[in-house]
Amino acid sequence: VTSSYSTVQLVSSGATRVNAGGAAYTDPLGRVWKADNGFIGGSTYSVTSAISGTNTPVLYQSEHYGPLTYQFAVLNGSYTVNLKFAELYVTTPGNRTFNVLINGQTVLANFDVVAAAGAGLCRGWSGGPSEYRRCGL
Repeated sequence: VTSSYSTVQLVSSGATRVNAGGAAYTDPLGRVWKADNGFIGGSTYSVTSAISGTNTPVLYQSEHYGPLTYQFAVLNGSYTVNLKFAELYVTTPGNRTFNVLINGQTVLANFDVVAAAGAGLCRGWSGGPSEYRRCGL
């Protein structure tokens, strides 16, 4: 069983999209995703196989995993944080769980992508309770 702890820390100066574990990418809506950056620690893994059920499969072909922290500069204010999850390596529930903190507050504890959605899932936070959404956003 692999378990890890990830932290997302937001600080002042502009919003961003990051393709965790992957290269820069422009999605079908013209939104630019930066190459994986803003992190300390962890490892990356990627696949070249097709990812179904989304119009942005490139975002789900790479991952950044393990004990790591992401930190991004954003302007002061309220934000919606959307995290897109894909489990590319583990195929059975209970084999990889992790925690997610945003600005020091736990928003996901012992989260298991495979148990929650089989393979891919989107979670969103906007100052209130988190909500599940399908990944084809």
